[in-house]
Amino acid sequence: MGDEGATNYFDLVRHKSHLSLEQLCSDLGVSKRMFSYWRKEKYTFSETVSTQIDQKYGVSLPGDAKLIEVSEQRSISGRKGGIARFKLYGDPGTPEGRRKGGLNSLTTHKTLNTGFITRKPFKVPMKSGGLAEVFGIMIGDGGLTHNQARITLGARDDAGYSLYVMELLNTVLGIKPSLKNFTPGTIDIYISGRGAVEFFYGHGLPIGNKVRQNHGIPEWILNDSNFSIAALRGIFDTDGCVFLDKHKIKGRLYRNIGLAYTTYSPGLRIDISEVLNGMGMSPTLTSENRVMLRKKKDIELFWNIIRPANLKHINRYSRFLEECREW
Repeated sequence: MGDEGATNYFDLVRHKSHLSLEQLCSDLGVSKRMFSYWRKEKYTFSETVSTQIDQKYGVSLPGDAKLIEVSEQRSISGRKGGIARFKLYGDPGTPEGRRKGGLNSLTTHKTLNTGFITRKPFKVPMKSGGLAEVFGIMIGDGGLTHNQARITLGARDDAGYSLYVMELLNTVLGIKPSLKNFTPGTIDIYISGRGAVEFFYGHGLPIGNKVRQNHGIPEWILNDSNFSIAALRGIFDTDGCVFLDKHKIKGRLYRNIGLAYTTYSPGLRIDISEVLNGMGMSPTLTSENRVMLRKKKDIELFWNIIRPANLKHINRYSRFLEECREW
């Protein structure tokens, strides 16, 4: 129903009903606030209400009252709402309008604590030696879930190296990673966000169990010698070891330094072996999960080219080197 003359109409209803405002609103089944809105012409009211008033109190609608169809009323309301939103947030068809609307939506979700999670911004980094080393670290001791990239290191032996990794991630990805001990004896470095996960996955790292998926070194790394060196550094620092190799030749005991990569992924063992071969070394596959270097010239060449960054490997190498000299 239209509301022209509504003020006089509802004043007349109150007078003819001989009821208090509270009693009248209760009789009509509406709140005092809604009755006030009708009286002040803020809201329209239905034809059912006017029929009920006529039957109960004998008050008919004024002759100039206008009947409005529901569809027309919705259109009017929609236009009013659109104008109000335009004043608040600007044109929704523009980037600025969408930005304002989005920011307001985030504020509402935060206020109401709806649990809505925003997508963290992630700036895609350029391919570089540093990025290849990050991938090597992820290949060695890292993993991807659908929402997180995580690197798990030893709390005792890798404490110093964990600082190196965090600085590398910050430099290469422009993100300050988080540090936490999810399980006793470990240091977990992680980056949350679908953007980071999608980047790693899109550039060759698997989500979930790496061994079951027979992961290897991504092609973009293998196709560049400098990237391959950096990736092998990351893999060795996490999944490699320096050991003292003892063996007898014609009854005489010899000892020298040995290096090994340990991995249960056949594809990764092949990739590591081929990269080392391409650098002029002679790796051997002495077991189903190790790629080893045992020749002195290979050890020296590896150390000069790969240049491991994990202090536990550096210290072991220096100590074993001294023992071999004294032998």
